[in-house]
Amino acid sequence: MKCPLLLDANALISLFDGSDPELERALCGAEELIVPVVAYAEVVAGTEMDTKRARTTLDALLKLMSMPNTRLLPVTEATVRYYSKTYNQLKKNGTPIPTNDIWIAAATLEAGGVLFTHDRHFLNIPMFDTIGLEDASL
Repeated sequence: MKCPLLLDANALISLFDGSDPELERALCGAEELIVPVVAYAEVVAGTEMDTKRARTTLDALLKLMSMPNTRLLPVTEATVRYYSKTYNQLKKNGTPIPTNDIWIAAATLEAGGVLFTHDRHFLNIPMFDTIGLEDASL
């Protein structure tokens, strides 16, 4: 995969629990792995509970982020422009999706990458590349 691979929060969780062989294959072919700051925040928010699983997830996230080909993508002015265009297009089409996912889509568009996700509502975004949707629930 020549373009960057971005991970949605559900893809990060699948990575950490080893439940998605398709994700494993996609990661092997990715030259660069990008975690949008919103997906990162969703996972960190899920680790706020003091449980063994939460600590394991947070440890896995920090380990992933320390890898040389992995980076965190912050919200930039370009992200805001992609967000605005995507939000308005979805509203015009009558196909809204959760706000955090619009931010993740905007980050993917900004990076010129492909998003690995299990959320089918990303299919409502025209000219948007996703993988990982084969087993996603509708």
